[in-house]
Amino acid sequence: MASPFTSRLGTNYCPQDEEIAQILALTAGPSLRLEALEDEISNLQHALQKLVEEREKLATYIDAHKALLSPARRLPHDVIEEIFMACLPTHRNCVMSATEAPILLGRICSAWRDLSLSTPRLWASLHIVEPIMHDGAPWSPVLDQKAALRLATTKTWLGRSGQCTLSLSLLSGADYRDQSSIGGPTLFLDALVPFASRWEHISFVGPSSSVVPALSHLTAAHVPTLKSLAIRDLHEGDSVGWESLGIIQAPAISSFKFFGENIPALEISLHWNHLAELEIKESAMTGDIALQVLSRCPQLRTCRLSVKYEPDITQRPTAECPFLHTLELDSEDSLSRIMYQIFGRVSFSQLRHLELFGMGDDGDENTGISCNLAAAVPSLETVAMNGDLLVGEHFKDFVRSLPPTIQKFHLNPPIWTNLSGELLSAFIPPPDFPNLCCPNLRELEIQQSCSVPNDVLVAFIRPRVGMLSRLAIHFTARRSQDDALPNIQPFLEAGLQIELTYRPPFSPPRFSSPWDGLAD
Repeated sequence: MASPFTSRLGTNYCPQDEEIAQILALTAGPSLRLEALEDEISNLQHALQKLVEEREKLATYIDAHKALLSPARRLPHDVIEEIFMACLPTHRNCVMSATEAPILLGRICSAWRDLSLSTPRLWASLHIVEPIMHDGAPWSPVLDQKAALRLATTKTWLGRSGQCTLSLSLLSGADYRDQSSIGGPTLFLDALVPFASRWEHISFVGPSSSVVPALSHLTAAHVPTLKSLAIRDLHEGDSVGWESLGIIQAPAISSFKFFGENIPALEISLHWNHLAELEIKESAMTGDIALQVLSRCPQLRTCRLSVKYEPDITQRPTAECPFLHTLELDSEDSLSRIMYQIFGRVSFSQLRHLELFGMGDDGDENTGISCNLAAAVPSLETVAMNGDLLVGEHFKDFVRSLPPTIQKFHLNPPIWTNLSGELLSAFIPPPDFPNLCCPNLRELEIQQSCSVPNDVLVAFIRPRVGMLSRLAIHFTARRSQDDALPNIQPFLEAGLQIELTYRPPFSPPRFSSPWDGLAD
């Protein structure tokens, strides 16, 4: 619209008196048109709002009816049950938490809640954590309230399991609580005993002096479905009457685990020839006893033992463990000598995974280990080692004596050493050594490292390009990694995964949670 005041618009110009009348005349017509447009827009907006409301009503009506056609509504209950079962954790027992199945499944809708509550298999697994006070906090009535609530939840949970066999784990802090409070030291354990006839997998973490007596009245007949039993003693040194624990004679037990002191391994009335998994840790047995135990277990698949060195071991015939695929040995003294004793007298033709933890030894018998290990474990694929066993020249002999089938190596040297470069050097053969050490190595991980010389890093990687897929070194102190990047960049471009990381110290949680005692 043309205006004689166009050049004045948007400025600070002050019109004269005669110009005011002219401006009013110029805006009179447009003002009327503006009012008409505003009325028309208002009418259109009102009409549009009515259309929007009608659309929303129709959409709500249609969506509500379409929801009736949802395939999920027509799924058979048995299919939904299988989906629910697939939501449960597979590597541990369920916990009392609304953030995961099965409790979470009952918070979607009333139909799913009814279905989850009426599906016994969903409630056949449970991890129980007895509430305790941490960090020396004084006893509080709140602790008893939490314990009462968790105990009631335990009984309700197991009451929903119907006649299913049960997988249960109990983390008990009984002896740390005020025993004059609501239930005494075996409160939660006593709640599990009535379900003993359906126990399948049972794990108790607590003082054996409380656990064993609480179970002493049970016999093998009370636990006909028990397949695995694990007990971790929180009070080292407790004297436990193992002869009174009748459930270890259950005919179906194929897995037995004990963590603690003072267990008379050879006196336990287990069905040794049925065992597929055996762990006796922190209760160091002599090498002679370990050999006798292994000779009693021809069906073993997994074995983890704490062993102490005994110089004058009884001469025994070679034991056969034809199915053993995982072996872990740890010791606080002379683990290398213990290895010499065991690998010299036990056949491990199918062993795939070897884990060694504890103290090494600088004696001459290390050489015997190096010479015999490859022949003793011809199919070995994975090795994990830590402690003093990694210190010294004999580690190089150990590496060079391994069979060529080795694919994974995990090393955790003592935190007070600086062995990263030395450990990598063990995998680099000297000029007079004809073969590459562990030529099929795919993964190498080193914990608690201080530093690695770049030339050693490159010398280790270069001959393994194309085979090595992962190299991880976790440093114990912050360091600059930029200096290593130019040297390893070609290997990164070739697809090798290299992790040079700083691992911060672990800070444990202060308060107990439903996940306490679980690996994750």
